[in-house]
Amino acid sequence: MMEPQTIYEENKKAARQVFLMSMDQIDHYWPDIVRVLGEVPGYYDFFTTEWTYSRAREGALQIWGFTDGMIQGIACTQILVFPAQKAFEILAAGGPGMLDFIDEMDTVFQRLAREAKCNTLIARVRPGLVRKLARNKGTEVGAVWLYKPVKQEVEN
Repeated sequence: MMEPQTIYEENKKAARQVFLMSMDQIDHYWPDIVRVLGEVPGYYDFFTTEWTYSRAREGALQIWGFTDGMIQGIACTQILVFPAQKAFEILAAGGPGMLDFIDEMDTVFQRLAREAKCNTLIARVRPGLVRKLARNKGTEVGAVWLYKPVKQEVEN
């Protein structure tokens, strides 16, 4: 017979899911989504809250929730169409439980990428996460994304 802790852990794992948020859910959780995206390194260096919201409203950007009974994190995704292929891009993922949902994200995003006829999944991640994903999820480093601010010259 299983111990109660084991049954609880199995039920908790079964209740875990990555789900596509509806616009009503996005509207309801918007302050939390904005806060979590602010915790993703660099997100607001390139994207704005207004752009994120308008792209989600158009359906061009998807907002995902990670739940185990409570929302533990979110992700933003989009499909990119390049001349040579389509790619499923994870623009951002964050929240207190985000790392616990790597397996569920991989399962859901792989399925959606296949259905959308994408050849590649793309994600920009912190350097420390590269090793974890490469070791446990079979990802490859395809490129290193370097950036620095453009120096603004002041005219007198």
